[in-house]
Amino acid sequence: MIGPLLLLMQLSISPVRADSLLMKSMSAFEALHDYQCTLVSHMIKGKKKEDRVYLYKFLKPHWIYMKVIKGKDRGAEIVYNPETGKIRAHKGGLLSKIKLTLNPTDKKVLSIRGHRVDKTDFGSILSAWLKVKDRAKVVGLGGKVDNIPCTILEVDGLSPAEWNGANRAKIYIREDNYLPYVREEYEGDTLVHRAVYKDLKINVGLTKDDFKM
Repeated sequence: MIGPLLLLMQLSISPVRADSLLMKSMSAFEALHDYQCTLVSHMIKGKKKEDRVYLYKFLKPHWIYMKVIKGKDRGAEIVYNPETGKIRAHKGGLLSKIKLTLNPTDKKVLSIRGHRVDKTDFGSILSAWLKVKDRAKVVGLGGKVDNIPCTILEVDGLSPAEWNGANRAKIYIREDNYLPYVREEYEGDTLVHRAVYKDLKINVGLTKDDFKM
């Protein structure tokens, strides 16, 4: 077990820089064509709580598909079309045949904390982090999450208006492909949002046909 003092010394002499790692992560995103994963999401706002698991697909330039496979509204689907800038969505169950066309800012397709569907992809997440890269710091090296080695970055003093009410955030960058594995947002010391990108598959050959409902 690594003691707190030794861990602090390791971080202080670590060759890993937060800004460099974020840029490397963005380069890894820019090099891919498409990806899919299982997105496990937990968030709270006041007394409200939202726990869902999604099938998530992304195709450049910015096609996004999300289907709730566990949790509230199971069976619901959302597709963001970058050509129209619109979202097509339907609920699960008996209402699945009613499909709506909405703006990404419509409350019907925002999370309880105001997260937008068109900002859920790795590129959008990393773009937000790159804006604060000079304040980000490495707070964990070589640890494993779900047996995946990650480097953990943290930034505080965030603008709640720009970070869905959060003023502190962490991102866990995979050490095998440099893409995000976990992201967390906090209000003070309270974790208010956690997203885990499991079962990641890169460049599986997705096409626009995979983004139809």
